[in-house]
Amino acid sequence: MYQPTFAKAAKDYESHALPQGRAASRLVGQIMETDDLKSISSIIDIGCGTALAVKQLLNKFRDKNIVFPAECVLVDQETLMLDVASKSIRENFNVEPKCVLTDAFDSKWTGFYQKHGQSLGRRVVISSYLLQWSKEPLDVLIKIWINLLNKGDLLVISFPDSRSFEWLRRSHMLVGLKDKSLKLFDSEELIGANAIARLSTCYQVVSCGQDNDSVVIKQPSDYLRHFSSIGSTPSFRRYSFREVKLILKALSFLEKSGHPCMLDYYSTWLVLKRL
Repeated sequence: MYQPTFAKAAKDYESHALPQGRAASRLVGQIMETDDLKSISSIIDIGCGTALAVKQLLNKFRDKNIVFPAECVLVDQETLMLDVASKSIRENFNVEPKCVLTDAFDSKWTGFYQKHGQSLGRRVVISSYLLQWSKEPLDVLIKIWINLLNKGDLLVISFPDSRSFEWLRRSHMLVGLKDKSLKLFDSEELIGANAIARLSTCYQVVSCGQDNDSVVIKQPSDYLRHFSSIGSTPSFRRYSFREVKLILKALSFLEKSGHPCMLDYYSTWLVLKRL
């Protein structure tokens, strides 16, 4: 199970998840560059959250006056997230999505889709800001999510990499606290030479890259408030009130020392085509 608390912030998630929105927008742009929208008959959003990426993609269909895909599948392990996402899609696009409540890193759920949809045409699978919760991201792509794809189908992925949250790590060092937040993996683990070689056994690596999705904030306290506002709170619950005060004090010191006051999100992304 990768993160049990995002549902608590589902209704207001998008107003606080600006870096996540930027990452989703980039994936939609990559889909537009790689595939013909008219050929897409199925969209699957893994770890959909509030369906940021799907809604942006459906807007592209509408802007170009292209018929929406025949199938839209939302996958998440939070019932409330699925409820919020599906309601938003119904109300904004008059599309009825299929909802799959599951742990996306469990290999069992993909079996249903292994052959399903072959007559529908091309499929696009999206995963934005989920893979960082996996212990073995390459295995997820090669052994699990690949079962969602037929030959020629597209898989687009984005995740915050280890360059993210440097400000938070530095604040811990300043006050002598152990960093209890999620350890993010390096880009090399998915777009380095060895990773590309493994991926290339079953995917065409169409493109990959890194981008800065940081967002300026007004004050250091907004840094921790952001994680609470998007529901990503368990790591901070491990801190005592005193420790949180120390972290905030360190963040304020860093700002006064000239460190940019921002949510420092850095993303790695991939566009893969099933061989």
